[in-house]
This record gives sequence, C-alpha cells and structure tokens, in this order.
Amino acid sequence: MIKKNRSRRTWAGALVVAVCGTVVGLGGCASPAEEEPAGPPTGVIDTSTASGDITYWSWTPGIEPLIEEFERTHPDIHVTLVNAGQGDPAYAKLRTAMKAGSGVPDVMHVTLDTVASFGTEFLDLREYGASEIADRYLPFALEFVSQEGAIRGLPTDTGPMGIVYRKSIFDQYGIEVPQTWDEFADAARKLHAANPDVFITNLAPNESGPILSLSSQAGSRPFQAGSETELQIALNDPGAKQFAEYWEPLVAEGVVSVDPAYTDTWYKSFADGRYASWITAAWGPVFLQGIVADTAGDWRAALLPQWEAGQNISANFGGSAAAVPRLAPNKPAAAEFAKWYASAEFVAKWRAENKETFPAIKAYLEDPEIVDRESAFFGGQQVVKDVFLPSSQMVPADYQFSPFQDYVSAQISAIIGGALTQGGSLTEAFDTLQETVVQYATDQGYTVTTR
Repeated sequence: MIKKNRSRRTWAGALVVAVCGTVVGLGGCASPAEEEPAGPPTGVIDTSTASGDITYWSWTPGIEPLIEEFERTHPDIHVTLVNAGQGDPAYAKLRTAMKAGSGVPDVMHVTLDTVASFGTEFLDLREYGASEIADRYLPFALEFVSQEGAIRGLPTDTGPMGIVYRKSIFDQYGIEVPQTWDEFADAARKLHAANPDVFITNLAPNESGPILSLSSQAGSRPFQAGSETELQIALNDPGAKQFAEYWEPLVAEGVVSVDPAYTDTWYKSFADGRYASWITAAWGPVFLQGIVADTAGDWRAALLPQWEAGQNISANFGGSAAAVPRLAPNKPAAAEFAKWYASAEFVAKWRAENKETFPAIKAYLEDPEIVDRESAFFGGQQVVKDVFLPSSQMVPADYQFSPFQDYVSAQISAIIGGALTQGGSLTEAFDTLQETVVQYATDQGYTVTTR
C-alpha cells in the first residue's frame, strides 16, 4: 500500500526543480568526506529478497501509480511517499536529519547536479548490485552520479538540450532556424530590429544551469576531482570565456532579454510572444505546455546551434536520480526500490507518457512508444526523435559537478547574474567567480589546483 505525506504543489513548480536542478542554490555545502573509501566493493548484497518498510522523499507529483506498481511486483516492501519540499528545502531537511542521526529517508529524489554535493553520505550502490545495470545508462548520466567509480545514485531522467521556438514568429520575420551560434546572433539582431518588443530568447540571470550547460558545449570543464580532498577548479576556462564573449554583446545591445526565470514577467513573455524561443532541455516542452496552452501547435523544436558549422556537440540541463542515504534504515529494500525506479520499463514508459521526462536508459530510447510519439503542441513534430534523442547522443560524458554545487549555483546567480542585469563584463565576472569558489573550496579543506 502507499502511505502518503505530500504537500500541495503545482505541477509546473515541481517539474522545474525536479528536472532542471537548483535555480539559486541555498542548501548547506559539503566538506571533504572521510567516512567511506571509494574503492570497488568486495561483495554484493542481494536485494531481490529485501523486505520491510521504506520511505521515499520525492517532490514529483502524481507518481502514486509507480509506487503501486513497485509494491505489486515487490509485495514484501511497503513504500511511504513523502514530499519533504522541492530541491533546496528538501536537501536542507535531509542534511538536518543526517546530522541528527534520525529521520533519514531510505531513498532520496535528488537532481543530477546535486549528487556530488552529498558525496559519501549517499551509499555506493555498486555494493547493492548497481554495477549490473550501470552500462544501461546514457554515459553522461552515469558520470553525473559517479565519484571515483562509486555509484552514488541512479539516474531516473536527463535533460539533453535544444531550442523550442514559435514558428509563426520565425516565419513572420523571415528567421531561419539557426544552425550555428553566429547565425543565432544574426537572427537575434534581425528580429529585434524588425520588432523591438520581441527578443529571440531570454538569458535568465537567476538560473545557473543554462550558463554552465552552454559553457560546457563550448568545452568548459570547471571541475575535476582528483580524490575526495583534491579538486581542480577552472570556472573561467576557455569554454566559459567563449560563452561570456558571445553573450555579452548580445545583452549589451539589448537584442536578448535578461529577465529572471519563473516570474510573472517570464511566464507572460512566453504567452505574449515576447520571447520567440527558449534554450531549454527535453523537459521543457511539457513545462511550456502548462503555461502557453493557447499557442499549442505553433511551437517547434530544434537542436542547439553549434559553435562551428559541422560540429555535433550538445549539453545537458537538469535530470534526477534516486539515491540511498548512508543512514537509510532499510538499505537493501531501499536499493531494490532505487534500482527498479531508475531502470524498470514500466517506469520509463509511464514517465514518458505522463510527465514527458527523458529516459536515462539507452534501450528505452529505441522504443517506438517513447521515441516516435507525436506532439500536438509541436504541430505533430516527433520532438524526441527529431531533437532530444540525437541531442542526448551528443552530450559529452566527461563533465563533473563540484562537491558543493549548491554553493556554486548560488555564486553563478549572484556574480554572473549580476553582470547580466547590471551590464558588467561577463569575462571579468567569470574571473571573480573563479576566485570566489577557489577560496570557498580552500576554506572547506580541499586541496585546490587551477588551470
């Protein structure tokens, strides 16, 4: 049976945090962990006969059918579903419970970019058989939840990026879908010159995810862990500088808006056609449908523009994982649930149909029921097949997040976001960001190298 303890949330609000991660990070940050070595496990615990009660903290609304199916196929395990908050509030409660040593959930819904922040506070699921399914995941998704070989969570969905745009606006002003970022800049200037009330897109100053993701497409690799206490930081590397040098003039010229995301102005600008496109991820379409339903059929999706013609490089923005805290009361049953929730065909198809999230399992991206689905909102376009499936195959698998990503996200919003809204130099802002994060990491006890 399902035991529920859920606060009321809007679907749009829950989706934003569930798949796109922290907008402005507020949670506590992790110091180098010492509790557990990251070497390969010496034995694997069989979870197939696990039993008992477990608690799952998740803010994704409407997932009761998934819990019911798990309990049907695992009659000896009973799940209590708890909404402990969305994103940072949930992480803060988890850290409080961990510190107290009680009240820790068995399984935790966590965004992909936050897994590293908990480090060894999450179990290495290789000890519970996760290695047997590890090769089923998209390489970049598995990289996001791995630390020195340890698997600290199992990906449930991902966010390969693309552009969604209003076809009628592009057609009205003779805008071709940009294939390169140079073409995108030309289109931005052409569109705004033709209609000063319309912007080709909005670059939100309070959303760190797209800034990091688009920088990664340009080659930025801001973090590289050497060990649990060694960290290489390069937030102002050439990829980040390329991002800065590209967007700074567009913002200065006023041809790209810089409104904060998830505000009334932001929502209204999509509905009114003030934004002609949105640089987003595979979860974007279902979110968009909830705020601009009156424009259904007018939207289309396309791959990200490339820095150089002929390249095939994309980026990921968002996604979630199921993790098992080190202090989970029922670890075997929790691990069995996490493995099922993050790999079962039933879950992947249900989520694709009901939430339109993008699977993290490679095999499900060959399933016609998922890939060939036509979207009425996108004028009958097969957006997964045309855009987000190929995008997922172009996401580099060598990107790492920091062990204190919530702090980094907050600093990006404050420093880079501040430069966007106040007209400062983005290049200098990335240098300031680098200095700030290096100092923080050093203060936290990490041995930091830079490049």
